[in-house]
Amino acid sequence: MPKSAAAQDWADDAACKPHRIPDGMSPDWFAVRDKWSRMSEKVPGEDDAKAICRTCPVRNECLEFALPQPVLEGTWGGLTESQRRAERRKRRRIDIAERGIIGK
Repeated sequence: MPKSAAAQDWADDAACKPHRIPDGMSPDWFAVRDKWSRMSEKVPGEDDAKAICRTCPVRNECLEFALPQPVLEGTWGGLTESQRRAERRKRRRIDIAERGIIGK
């Protein structure tokens, strides 16, 4: 997990912290998907990463950190890259609907 100033407050409490390597990044199974993988394919270790995320006390903070950063790879806040893209689209639709743009 990258360690930026925005992440620093909550990242120390992250369940993945014991799995991080010295440069602050998580092991490959938190962030592996090569450019040739189909997004529908499961990445090796994805279930392991998600299992750790499910126990994390700062999962929501992690997800909120990752959502506005579409270039982040791997599992963040319990969601994969494709799941975060879908969540961003869903939130945009809700925001548009709440502002009354759709349906008028």
